[in-house]
Amino acid sequence: MICVLSPGIDLVPVLIMFSGIPQSNLVSVATPASSGFGDTVVSPVIPAHVPHSVKAVVFDQRLTFLKKYGSSFLAYSSLQEGLDYYMQPDCGYIPYSLIGKDNTVPVCLGDPICPADRSQEIIKNFLERYDYPVFFHITNDMAHILSEMGFSVNEIGTEIVVDLQRFTLTGNKMRFLRKQIHKGRRDGLVVKEQLCSEVGEDVLKAISEQWLHKKVVHNQELSFVVRPVVYGDEMDVRIFIAYKDDCAVGFNIFDPIYRGGQIIGYVPNHLRATNEGNYSIQDWISFEAMRVFKQEGKEILSLGFCPLYKINDSGEFRYSRLLKTMFQFAYEHANYVYKFKALAFHKSRYRPGLDGCQETKVYCAYKNPARFSLLPEIVSLMGINVVEQIVGRLTGR
Repeated sequence: MICVLSPGIDLVPVLIMFSGIPQSNLVSVATPASSGFGDTVVSPVIPAHVPHSVKAVVFDQRLTFLKKYGSSFLAYSSLQEGLDYYMQPDCGYIPYSLIGKDNTVPVCLGDPICPADRSQEIIKNFLERYDYPVFFHITNDMAHILSEMGFSVNEIGTEIVVDLQRFTLTGNKMRFLRKQIHKGRRDGLVVKEQLCSEVGEDVLKAISEQWLHKKVVHNQELSFVVRPVVYGDEMDVRIFIAYKDDCAVGFNIFDPIYRGGQIIGYVPNHLRATNEGNYSIQDWISFEAMRVFKQEGKEILSLGFCPLYKINDSGEFRYSRLLKTMFQFAYEHANYVYKFKALAFHKSRYRPGLDGCQETKVYCAYKNPARFSLLPEIVSLMGINVVEQIVGRLTGR
């Protein structure tokens, strides 16, 4: 049986009855770890029933697939509110949003969440409902699968990934990052891992408001590729708070990355601070979290997506030269829409290419190149209003 589900349907009671998944599976208990300050940070325990901000659409069943097969960096983002789901109950699901005239074009978020050897099967079934979907932010493995199925594939950017067990700050090339730590320590910054409910929604929102005011996209939260921030306790999500003089000045929220039912790493979904000063509070929080994750035996930390960074489609896949040119032009000349270069430069400070840090390409795939006439809608789906940003630039706002 195959189901196409929209966010308004409440099927949780039915799924809990038939899924056979015990409530205890929804409890996350993390191992206590040293904070790096000489004390101990005890990772908070999330209760079995978590008031999630997502709609209750076969939530239990999606969690089962997510924990088994959600190894891509955006897999946890498939739980965000507002997405539709193509569910194949014996296999997995495809998260997507509809755009275009009459909402007929699905933009799929990341790789299908299913066994790797059944990806082609679930995509073929999905194509019976939607002829020309767009797959956005997919891995190289998925790009190969879709290419074999007749899709064209373009690079859309780069993901920078830290090997937590090998990454080191030693060496001349890591001098800048070491300075961030030293400056934060001298400034009296203290990092604690806490539940959102312990910190308080008002505190986190106040930090977010100050942070958003400084951004190019400052009038609304990003979405889709960036899972909207949830000011509440979530399953397996961890938050580290920076304090200066007992006042919260920044936070990083880390989403889990799963493999085979285990958490193997994290991706920082939101990094926010009230005032950078002469060092990066977000980096300083990340270093502290990395130490904790490493001591817990976690494998990786994704530093997140660098849109349009190092796009150089070289012929590995059939691709659109026009789209490649558009992306390269936007990276060079449209930083008033989004700070492509600043984001890439900052993450490159972690020195991908050195031992313990690497870059991985991120792709989009499509069957009909004409679908990218909808590119402005895809960008809008991510919370970026291109027209508004252009007007703001011209008017000095």
